[in-house]
Amino acid sequence: MQQDDVLHAVEHALAVIDVGDDLAPYRTLVLGPDRSGNMLEVVVLHFDDGRDMVIHAMPMRTLYQDLLPNHGDPT
Repeated sequence: MQQDDVLHAVEHALAVIDVGDDLAPYRTLVLGPDRSGNMLEVVVLHFDDGRDMVIHAMPMRTLYQDLLPNHGDPT
């Protein structure tokens, strides 16, 4: 997986889910497409100084499909 694909998924996120507690660094799960339209799951750490760091990126697992907007909506 290329860095540009991960960045594209984060920049074009379809869902961003808070997965961390209130302790720093804060974590979010990002679901978004890579440059070819394949869905990725990405975990991002958000530091108090404004930096972000991707610590996990892989093809999106089906267990996250229900978190996407309009999942199961026929329209």
